[in-house]
Amino acid sequence: MYLIIDGYNLLKTMLGAQESSEKKKSGLIAALVSYARRKEHTISVVFDGGLTQHLSQEYYGTRVRVVHAGYHKSADDLIKKLLHETKDRECVLISSDNELIEAAYYHNVIAVDASAFAHVLGEKEYKKNAHQRDATLRKLNEHAEHEIDELMEEMSRNIPLKHEEVGLRRTRARTTQSKYEKRIMKVLKKL
Repeated sequence: MYLIIDGYNLLKTMLGAQESSEKKKSGLIAALVSYARRKEHTISVVFDGGLTQHLSQEYYGTRVRVVHAGYHKSADDLIKKLLHETKDRECVLISSDNELIEAAYYHNVIAVDASAFAHVLGEKEYKKNAHQRDATLRKLNEHAEHEIDELMEEMSRNIPLKHEEVGLRRTRARTTQSKYEKRIMKVLKKL
């Protein structure tokens, strides 16, 4: 599955009111690399700005591409272009931006709210490290730097771990689902 992620949108969702920094951005990228490897997804993370005027890309392994839109283009415009290019490919947009969600719907792409994906990302890390539940900092990745581990620990504290904590309520299920609802369920199971 191919995921297009609105980078700063997801980062702000995970950090809450905290300011994003290059250190925290690197921690998010490290978490996404781990997630992509584990789930065998291909991910494009798009951020506003960058070091140059034009689009720049960095690859982290074979599964994660980090794209900076540059000074003259917004990440939203670049994401819309990527959505347009995803014909005949199973794709999911991760963003809470209503304009991007509408663009995804127009291109027949499933959109997942950034907070829901942050929950999934945090819950997977939590389950993976279930045997290390003490109050001290713990190593989340053997190859990561200490700063990234600290960031991942900090970010995971703000993410609810159970569906009940998120406030999801069960409603009476209909006997049949529409094709669109079936597609959404299929995609959510793969996340």
